[in-house]
Amino acid sequence: MRGWQAEYGNVPDRGSFVRAYQLLTYRFAPSVFGSGTALWRGPQELVGPFAEDAAFSYVMADGSVSSTVTGAKLGEVLAIRVTATAIDDGDDRFEFAQDYEYDVELRN
Repeated sequence: MRGWQAEYGNVPDRGSFVRAYQLLTYRFAPSVFGSGTALWRGPQELVGPFAEDAAFSYVMADGSVSSTVTGAKLGEVLAIRVTATAIDDGDDRFEFAQDYEYDVELRN
């Protein structure tokens, strides 16, 4: 780990221990700006509204998709899948629903 620079240098080997300077969490929770569910980063609402079934899942090394991951399997997670349906915000001008699925690949 000596000599590692977070932005410019070499990165630690996969599975190496690194020091966490801040815990950053993402979650789906009710929107404070209107109806529906929103995507939150820590205490900040990022985007919404989504249907209530918005969820995260985990793409595993063997190709399976899991809704939960135990600590023992954490090293086998290749990507975090975000699945949501964007919905209208109740404004009469627009009525729509758009399915959204995106895999965020991990770089560990």
